[in-house]
Amino acid sequence: MLDHSIKLTWAILCTTGTICTWPVLWALARVTNCWWIPMTWGSALSVTVFAFDLGLIWDLDPYEFPVSFCLAQMSILNISIMVLCGTTTVWYYAALSAAVWPLTAPSSIASALRWRPAYAWLVFGLPVVSTVLQMGFTVQHTAYIQLGHDGTFCDVTGPMWYVPKLFGYGIIPLMFATAGVIYTALSISRLKRIMGVKDILRSRLKIETRSQVLLTHLILL
Repeated sequence: MLDHSIKLTWAILCTTGTICTWPVLWALARVTNCWWIPMTWGSALSVTVFAFDLGLIWDLDPYEFPVSFCLAQMSILNISIMVLCGTTTVWYYAALSAAVWPLTAPSSIASALRWRPAYAWLVFGLPVVSTVLQMGFTVQHTAYIQLGHDGTFCDVTGPMWYVPKLFGYGIIPLMFATAGVIYTALSISRLKRIMGVKDILRSRLKIETRSQVLLTHLILL
């Protein structure tokens, strides 16, 4: 059993880190002129930590949590974590696509990161579906009983723990990460070609600029 001081220290560190994250997100939103991604991400993170901190009422001992609070905490944690994953995926895809396909992507960072209806499934739809499926299996198999479970928050337990987690924060974030790695690997060669073309154009521009300066100087003489 974890000592209460360790649990309390962990809660303080998580809360402090979340508070310190908001100025960074605000600065990022100002620089990119894209507010919906930082605000959505920061809100999901704050909800996650707040749901965790509420466990301090029962000394962060899941065995002492009421069943209603335990179910609510599990639902909130799953949906907020999935929103974090979806928002991160959207940010990564939009930013990388703007670099890999600069001719078809919007000209500005704000335009590349603007909200699109297609993002609704990743940011809102999938988290809701995931949470409904996970909690459905959890309740059906009574996998919310925290007896013998040493932790700081309610989690899926019991003999069917692996089934709900497949629909929650177990496999879906891994799928996002795997897709991101594959997308990056496929984009590297094209990104190298684009950078090479830009270097050539930049060199030509420098040569033309120097020629124009030299020609102007000769005319003035």
